[in-house]
Amino acid sequence: MATYSLYEKSIETVVSQIYLANSATQSYTFNENKVFTDLLNNSDKKIMPISIRNAVMSVYDSTPFKETIASGSNIYYIGIDNNQQNLKKHIYLGRRTNKGIDIMSNSLLTYSDLTINGTDKENSINNDSTVVKFLAGTNPLLFEAAPNIESRIVKNSLGTKRIDISIVNRGGDINILSKLPNDNDPGKNITINGIRYPSVQDSDIAMGGSASDGRTLSFKNGDMVWTDLIPYDPGYYGATGTTVPIFGSPSYINGYSLDFTDSRMVPLTVGGVTLGEVFNSESIANVLEKIIYEYLPPLCSISFVEPEMEYAEVGSSPIVSLNYSVTKRTYNTYITALKNMKPNQVPAIESTNTEKLNGIAQGVMITPLQKGVNNFIIMATDGISVTTATASVKSIYPFFFGITSNLVVDNYLLTELTSEVSPKVDKRIDFYQSDIKSTDKIYFIYDQDYGLLNKIFKPDGSVLNTGQYSTQSYVFSSPEGNWATKNFLIYRIDNILSNYVNQNTVSMYFGFDF
Repeated sequence: MATYSLYEKSIETVVSQIYLANSATQSYTFNENKVFTDLLNNSDKKIMPISIRNAVMSVYDSTPFKETIASGSNIYYIGIDNNQQNLKKHIYLGRRTNKGIDIMSNSLLTYSDLTINGTDKENSINNDSTVVKFLAGTNPLLFEAAPNIESRIVKNSLGTKRIDISIVNRGGDINILSKLPNDNDPGKNITINGIRYPSVQDSDIAMGGSASDGRTLSFKNGDMVWTDLIPYDPGYYGATGTTVPIFGSPSYINGYSLDFTDSRMVPLTVGGVTLGEVFNSESIANVLEKIIYEYLPPLCSISFVEPEMEYAEVGSSPIVSLNYSVTKRTYNTYITALKNMKPNQVPAIESTNTEKLNGIAQGVMITPLQKGVNNFIIMATDGISVTTATASVKSIYPFFFGITSNLVVDNYLLTELTSEVSPKVDKRIDFYQSDIKSTDKIYFIYDQDYGLLNKIFKPDGSVLNTGQYSTQSYVFSSPEGNWATKNFLIYRIDNILSNYVNQNTVSMYFGFDF
């Protein structure tokens, strides 16, 4: 306890403390009598001790927030109390007026027990939102992205307003659990919009639940239940003008394989199907082709083991692996050439049947890569026809993009951004992160040879107008030392925190179209 001296202009500590002696009877006492003896002598006898005591007791008793204790407990807490230890009136926390209007009303006090109105300052444009944050720990760097509950005024296209509520956690997960701490407690169901979801016991296999890989939640009689994943059968598959790939080894339709296998020898020659030929996992389409046509040329194909290897950064030294295949059809194949690969050839295929030979080769390139194209070619022949297939590595300069507050354009700027080795195509990039600051900017940087952008799209889908971004050219060198002195175009968007981020923001997609 401390007292303030109006005359000495100082705070004087008084060690006496008032405390609750009996919570049931609401009796109070001082731990010692210095609350009296530390006061001035009162030699003129103008102040009665009982008056001071009553004043102190009255101030304490009328304070709504105070330390108290429950009956039969020795744990103190800070509560909102009245003389009966039980506050039975409405609790309102927040501003009474909003933009000059008294928002307190009879209905507000009647139909709720606790009201929170955390508006900004009076007449602020932010008075349409109330945000309650929940902090934990001692690291202030985590507080900005701490979870919160927000109520906000929203307006639909017709101008009708309503209040929405959002549960937001930008820095972590949101967990909803209906279960006691006891490991054996089965838990209860969670209902959303009248639809009930499984309890912990219904889901946990260890407790007899049925959630597992390959199962999904399905709606049944008003509840969501775990069921096997059964694809919806529309009665037809595919659409006109689209490709419908079917993969399998083998693939079946109505119990019959799409790959034709029969060890019996063909009794006579039919088209390209010769006498004595047998079939081993040969496609039905290929068998039909052989019946219709007496001659079918060989087939070959080549593709990257890692599809992303189609593009590589200038100055890099990638290791490229390629899948190849050669298919003998009517006549035996000669040795198949593999250009710019090791091995550089595939043995001849000699067989009375259709045979397919698969393998993996390593690409051979001059590295570090210069800007351009490196081709890997497979060439198959049966002496009548020549069939080729090509896979190419295109060496290009990367895109750089990201958020930083750095205004200095130099090579260090690239180290603060994300790099992506990808072709010149329209980009859609989510720039959202939980720690965006008022000084942060968006950068989008790419090879100047691609030319200027045609449009930039904002997160709401509208076009970013000229003047809302800046452009410039700069000669960069690779942060990793892969290339040097290359002209790049730089697009910068400022004021992203104020223009594109609010309490409900969970993504911030910008579009860059060439």
